[in-house]
Amino acid sequence: MATQSNRNCILIVDDEPQIRDVMGMMLSEEGYRILTACDGQEALEVLKDKKPDLILLDMNMPRMGGIVFYHNIANSYDGTPKYPLLVLTARAHLEDLFKDFKVDGFMSKPFKFEDLMEQIEKILARRYGADGKLLPFAAGPQQKKITPKALVLDDQWEKFNAIVTRFMHSGYEVLAGKTERLTLQIASLDQPQAIFVRLKSLSLDSPEIVLAQAIRNLEKAKSIPILFYLQSDLKVFPSAREEITAKIPHSEFLDSPEPDVLLRAFEKNLTP
Repeated sequence: MATQSNRNCILIVDDEPQIRDVMGMMLSEEGYRILTACDGQEALEVLKDKKPDLILLDMNMPRMGGIVFYHNIANSYDGTPKYPLLVLTARAHLEDLFKDFKVDGFMSKPFKFEDLMEQIEKILARRYGADGKLLPFAAGPQQKKITPKALVLDDQWEKFNAIVTRFMHSGYEVLAGKTERLTLQIASLDQPQAIFVRLKSLSLDSPEIVLAQAIRNLEKAKSIPILFYLQSDLKVFPSAREEITAKIPHSEFLDSPEPDVLLRAFEKNLTP
């Protein structure tokens, strides 16, 4: 049944109507207030007006999947979400991939409702104090391992999602540079093994080039490789390539924006 302090509002984010309906009905019978969304984009709209106490998040959804939604609700450079998250997915092998994400629980579909209830009650009891206030996320032992990180500056979320998924499947973590300030914090504090920047312009005063130069001026990020890739309609001439790499030391251009190409470049730059 719903836990103490009236912390009983749950947002179900899943693209399958039957799953949303069944889970919503059964959780309602246990005393929970239910919100629903068919994908991450609709969930973000719900969060503009509502503040759930827990989000049940599916991973594979149209328009905006669970990974991109996760990055959208992260409230600081370290990726901690604003709400407790219980990940639900039919792809059981993703559990290992999510060990470096700050989620409160993981369940593989199909699951028993009793097991879901047990997880929900444990998460709510752990994340909220007696006064009903949200407690800080506490990383379990699985979050303590050191995982190679890539910082990606790409505001096309569908492409970013594909990159994250590909890197996660190879055991790496992807950090999102959503703002200039956040990007500089990540580059300096997290010191990723490589920084990927999607170029929308080859002008030396474009926002991407200016930000790359600002990263390079950081003492702790002076030698982190910066790897540029182009949006599909942009062509680069050798002279422009040379001019940009001369302006940004330790940088290079990739031949393709495909996630596999970025992954190979990332692994090439890992310290042996």
